[in-house]
Amino acid sequence: MKHVTRRYTVLVAILVLVYADNLFAGSATWKSNPASADWNTATNWMPQTVPDGVSDIATFANSNTTMVSISATTQVSSILFNSGASPFTIAANGNITASLSLQISGAGITNNSGTEQNFVTTGDSSGHLGS
Repeated sequence: MKHVTRRYTVLVAILVLVYADNLFAGSATWKSNPASADWNTATNWMPQTVPDGVSDIATFANSNTTMVSISATTQVSSILFNSGASPFTIAANGNITASLSLQISGAGITNNSGTEQNFVTTGDSSGHLGS
């Protein structure tokens, strides 16, 4: 019986170590030189994953791309602007086929940057709005 319990404990420990990195897999920092302005493109983030989950944190610092667009409905726990971060504008852009939203479900927005950060919603000529 001791051997079974010990093997089970070792197996659980190994699984925890293997999957520990996935607990916060979607949390990421916007790159200083991203490939595009699309929030929903993994290569724009470090590590290369899109913050889009109830426990994910999106962090912003200095970047040469500060107009960021949401191209799919996205949810994060919080958005953090680091000290000295660039002034960003984050937009949920509506279009004819969909209204897009950025949902913040946890701690909210923390702005340590010392500059104003902007969140906007836009629409198209048919009245479709982001939120």
